[in-house]
Amino acid sequence: MFALWGFAVATAFLPGIYSAPFMPRWWMVAIGLGFAAFDLRAVDERVLWCLGIGLLWSGLTLLWSPVLDGGMLPLAFLVLFGLIVIASASSSDLDRSNGFSGFALGMFLSSGIALAQKLGYAQNIIGGAQPVGLFFNVEVFAETAAPIAVWCLLQRSYAHRFIGAVIAVAACCTSERVALFGLGAGLIYGLVQNWKLSVAIFGTLFAIGIASLYLKVFDSNERILLWGTAIRSITFAGRGIGWWFQAHPFGREEVVHGDALQFMVEAGVPGLALIAVPVLAWFGKGSRAERACFLVCAIEFVASFPLHMPATTFIFAVAAGALVSRRADVRIPGLQGREAVGDGTRSAAAYAASLFGRWRWGGALVSDRSAYPQYTDVARQDSGAGGAI
Repeated sequence: MFALWGFAVATAFLPGIYSAPFMPRWWMVAIGLGFAAFDLRAVDERVLWCLGIGLLWSGLTLLWSPVLDGGMLPLAFLVLFGLIVIASASSSDLDRSNGFSGFALGMFLSSGIALAQKLGYAQNIIGGAQPVGLFFNVEVFAETAAPIAVWCLLQRSYAHRFIGAVIAVAACCTSERVALFGLGAGLIYGLVQNWKLSVAIFGTLFAIGIASLYLKVFDSNERILLWGTAIRSITFAGRGIGWWFQAHPFGREEVVHGDALQFMVEAGVPGLALIAVPVLAWFGKGSRAERACFLVCAIEFVASFPLHMPATTFIFAVAAGALVSRRADVRIPGLQGREAVGDGTRSAAAYAASLFGRWRWGGALVSDRSAYPQYTDVARQDSGAGGAI
């Protein structure tokens, strides 16, 4: 199901309707949540508190937002982001991997179209002459392609690496700096194990990024102007969700091009609770590929607008959920069939096993953490009685 969900979000496109590359993907996000599992016990408690406080305060800001219905839609998108985080954290590693793979296949299709457009073919089919795939906007396409390309390139499967390479090439053809910076940063983090070398490469990459501001003067000046305006617009209580679009309804000014900064403007200082979610996620646990994918999304969260777009919201939330999950599946090859539900392993297998875990891994999946790790007093009492949790 997760694989189908990821593929649907990446490819949903209904030509001929208003906002064809935008709303159908939000519909797929919402429909997929109807089939997802939610287990609040599987999510880091700090993240749950930050999500709850941030979303509650965002809803309260609608009371002083300039247009109520203008703020309800972005608030709904934020709620969807939070629900995807919980659904991802509640899923097994295999389910999340399938979700990433399904999303990658969808982006592979878009990348093929984008490369054809770049070479002069299919220009009159979708999006004109720019390499946009099924996204109609070159910036959104590139910033959606970058994180999943990094995840694919860091997999052991040659099929994943091939798909990741095609997606990465298509993203590079767009020349979008934020996407390219994120792509490079994610690969450096995922491939370079020596932290000193990583810092040196990151520093060089950052310097190149700063220098690139002078290569696209108009775009850079526009973005810096928007950031400066946003900083000057911050108040303690916030100006209300949806305020920025109402105050700047023209073209490229519709978003701040920095979701973290825009949320500070609209939700104020209490909005830091929601911004803390990706910060806490970075200190969570996850595979190297998931962390690298999340790093790309976090860079875009600071310098672009991933939470305003359905596909980037989806991949960002799934990656964040992987890092804040308190579930951790491990393989025990010796446990199969009836042995997997033997004495002492029944509850763990029921909590952590994937439906296809036995055939995929050749063994049982059990959780290496307690199903209720927050109840430390109970764990201490059981340990004192000679048991173990």
